Amino acid sequence: MFAMTHPQVLCAMEAAVGAAKYSNTRVVVYSEIADAAQYLATHGVHDITVRHLSADFIAQLMHDTPLEAWYNEYIEHLVVGWHERRLHLSNAVRLAILYHKGMVVPSLGLLMIE
Repeated sequence: MFAMTHPQVLCAMEAAVGAAKYSNTRVVVYSEIADAAQYLATHGVHDITVRHLSADFIAQLMHDTPLEAWYNEYIEHLVVGWHERRLHLSNAVRLAILYHKGMVVPSLGLLMIE
């Protein structure tokens, strides 16, 4: 998992701030980093919603999607540290957000515009 100081994370946050500043859309950032909202608030950014991608949130997100069966099997066979499967989960999360919300703008992190 990346930290808030990782260049890819900072680049994704910068993209989210730009989208919020220069558009009339609601920007939601989905992040594994639990303190992402606090980080943005500390830097004066208050108009972006941050959703923490906890295991419970991801399970709710997958519910009632075409990916639900795949996700349930994925969880049953999850091996900690298996990087390739983690990449598949990241793509599945993007698709589930798209399924539920209708639009996703992929960045180096997960950036969602509702």
